[in-house]
Amino acid sequence: MNYFLYGHDSFLLKQELSKLLKKNEMEINVNAVYYDGQANDFSIEKIIEDANTISLFAQHKVIIVNNPLFLANQILNDEQSLVLEQYLQNSSVFTDLIFYIEQNGQYSIDQRKKAYKMLIKFCNVINIKALNTDEFKAFVRNDLTKYKINIQPDAIDELIQRLPIDITNWKNELLKLSLYKKVINKNDVRYLIARSLDDNVFIMVNAVMRKNLRLAIEAWRDLAIMKHDPIELVAILASQFRFMYQCKILAKKYDNRQIADQLNAKVARVNITLNNSRNIATERIMNLLAKLADLDQKIKNGIIDKQLGFELFLIEATR
Repeated sequence: MNYFLYGHDSFLLKQELSKLLKKNEMEINVNAVYYDGQANDFSIEKIIEDANTISLFAQHKVIIVNNPLFLANQILNDEQSLVLEQYLQNSSVFTDLIFYIEQNGQYSIDQRKKAYKMLIKFCNVINIKALNTDEFKAFVRNDLTKYKINIQPDAIDELIQRLPIDITNWKNELLKLSLYKKVINKNDVRYLIARSLDDNVFIMVNAVMRKNLRLAIEAWRDLAIMKHDPIELVAILASQFRFMYQCKILAKKYDNRQIADQLNAKVARVNITLNNSRNIATERIMNLLAKLADLDQKIKNGIIDKQLGFELFLIEATR
């Protein structure tokens, strides 16, 4: 049997792979073999040869091919494609071949590739879709109940706001909560669960734009807990404000899709940026960029402590 197991959520993918392996283990004596699809010595011919070879140690063999590059940024030549296609059409009865794909920022399937179309056609396809917001909230609440974690209602709301939709990350955070005190309140959640870098930067930028010092400082403290360097944050904020300035200038002549093309950005990012900066003058954005440039120089020249300097920037920027 051949399987094409792919998706974006690491936890759900591993869970599904575990089910496939357990199914084999319950039915027959099985031998599992793993291949790294990104290794320098990776060879589809070697995979197929292995799949066609009877195991000396078990009645059945499971071969797992992890993130092969021929589904991403490399291609199989005609001979390799033929070898793969012939095997998929007439696969070994004593082997389960599993193509296991975890899509992320470093690896993404190219659906235009012949190999992708081949796997879709000849394999049992299991597409693990990421949870949507409501499904993830239900998943978190179910785990809190399952592990008998006593957490106050407003603390649950705060927790969900701070979590990215990532089950693997949530399981790590769940362990921290389960080892904490008997009753968890909102302040405990703020102390234990830091927002992601992207979320905090988004909050900080909007807090500065709306002159909300409390929110800006809260985001900064989250980032400090995660040990993000103020120099790094200065550069990130500068890039955000620079993008905002470019969008507002280009919006005088172009629509949002044309702006996205010119800035090599996603249309959604342009939409959000322009919507959030609708009432912000370009002069103020330039002033903020100047303050960040000045702060960067002062920190690098040792004129001011980087943490103190960053906090002073937030205070001045939100006046």
